[in-house]
Amino acid sequence: MSHAAGTACELPEEIRMLEYLPCETQYREQLFAECDNLREYLTRRWLILDFVDSNPVITARHFVGVFPFRCKDEACPRREKHLLLVLPKGCRSDEGRELLPFLELLSLAGGGKISEWPEGFKGQRGAGTFLLLLAHHYSGLLAELCRRDFRLYYQPEEGELRGRIRGRLNVHAHHSNTLRAKAHQVPCRWEEFTPDNWDNRILLAGKRRLERSAGALSAKAGAFIRGQFRTTESRFNEVQEMSVSARDLHRARLWRMSPYYRRAFDWARLILQGLDRPVAGGQAPPLALDANDAFERFAEAVTVKASGQAKGSGLVVEPQAGRMFMSGPQFQTRIPDLLIRDSHGVIAVGDAKYKEVLEGIPTDQLGDLERAIVPRIRPADWNQLYIYMRLTGATRGFFLVPYWRPDATTLIKVPSTQNPGAEFGFTVGPLDGHNRVKIAIFGLNLLRPREVLNVQALAPLTRWILDE
Repeated sequence: MSHAAGTACELPEEIRMLEYLPCETQYREQLFAECDNLREYLTRRWLILDFVDSNPVITARHFVGVFPFRCKDEACPRREKHLLLVLPKGCRSDEGRELLPFLELLSLAGGGKISEWPEGFKGQRGAGTFLLLLAHHYSGLLAELCRRDFRLYYQPEEGELRGRIRGRLNVHAHHSNTLRAKAHQVPCRWEEFTPDNWDNRILLAGKRRLERSAGALSAKAGAFIRGQFRTTESRFNEVQEMSVSARDLHRARLWRMSPYYRRAFDWARLILQGLDRPVAGGQAPPLALDANDAFERFAEAVTVKASGQAKGSGLVVEPQAGRMFMSGPQFQTRIPDLLIRDSHGVIAVGDAKYKEVLEGIPTDQLGDLERAIVPRIRPADWNQLYIYMRLTGATRGFFLVPYWRPDATTLIKVPSTQNPGAEFGFTVGPLDGHNRVKIAIFGLNLLRPREVLNVQALAPLTRWILDE
């Protein structure tokens, strides 16, 4: 498809779609035909090709964010300015406030606090708002870090000092200088106590990456985001600005010792990984946030909180670890999402399901937890839970699945209303000699994720874990 010279492109500057769905009907064929850099996103599996009514269309996956694309027609006046905005499931419009629950999910999954809607930018929509929400929350984390726990660190340095020794002298190099009549130059290696460490470099790089991306999308959004970071700018004056990519994240150290660095580092990692791919032609880089990974981490936070409410039971949630499934030539392990143990061993094993239950589900069924979402838990998922219980010796197994319903409670045990006395069960239990094996499904209402972590909301899961 090509346009006549001088005619405007029929595609708008910004096209919106929801997770696992194509864009609006009137743009589907044009988008597929005109997107010049589609291969980049298909290779990364951020977007996929699908067929609707026998016609190929571009469909979103479980990556939420902003995807710039070029029009194939070089005469198009907006060739480099087109955007795909992938919104999370549960968004009923493109209003900025519809993105707040997703921001809350990301924040709570990382153990952070929730930022309110930023003043001075209400009513904005689209890709600029998406970056604004990330930047507003990130700037709040940096401000808290600078106020409470901004750290200097020992950074190794080396150089030719003049007439003095600092740190450790390089004797061999100094001897060579002496033979060349440069004895006044003293090669030394020392440690500088400075804010210019890798943790602060990574935090600064995340800030700069957001500022550049927002400025490429919208001048107003770029200026506003720069203003968000102005209060912390002086702290980073002595931090070296350098090109930082996701490959450099392993160099950070302070996040292991400080909760403030850990929260800020989690968001810097999110930003750098999402904006890590360079884009030619002056385009803004894509920002792809993995909603499936965010939900799994949120489900872990919910389970940790619910286990902590069981006072006196000594319950802990183990980090993911492989369990031996087969040995020998067919060596295999299985890694459950969630393991709850007490002093006697593992008592419950859980699995978070997001992309498996949402792919292909109509938007109008997102609130029907029992009849629409739960039936999408596949036989393979039940088999996997059975194996997890067998391998760990857990007497309880459960799934955590998402749903979106404004008039429902935040955490529901299924079945909840239609058949309260019914329970899921295996015809043959996974454990020998145990008749009290229990399995359950819990729905997390992602329209109100911050309320899920309240003590009262967590009560159904806590009671179920403790029920003997």
